[in-house]
Amino acid sequence: MKRFIGSVGTLAVGIALGAALYAYAPEFLRSGNAGQPANFVAVSEGIHTSGQPSAAQLGGLKDKGYGLIINLAPPTTLGSISDEGMLVARTGISYLNIPVDWNGPRYEDFELFSSILKQQARVRFHLPLPGSV
Repeated sequence: MKRFIGSVGTLAVGIALGAALYAYAPEFLRSGNAGQPANFVAVSEGIHTSGQPSAAQLGGLKDKGYGLIINLAPPTTLGSISDEGMLVARTGISYLNIPVDWNGPRYEDFELFSSILKQQARVRFHLPLPGSV
């Protein structure tokens, strides 16, 4: 269990760092096509991270098997899409924005992100909730 928590922590830090670095990338580095967004990384079979996807890329995620998008960037981030949540929700994918302040990240943001990943793992692998066994 400690190894799992450590892995989730490492993953969360990696995703947060990648999103933070990308948040400040110039707009011209972002891709407007329907392929993979800039800085796409498949962390595992079920967890992927990237820079800001374009509207076209967001629209094609359902067809690629995505079921949940967690956006760690604040809505005021350069290059963000103002109606991103609505674009994603229209496709039938769940969307959550945890706006991390990169200059002062909060542990509560990490806890929320971690608990969502744990819940998704339970759903995906049909694991019982803690204390229910």
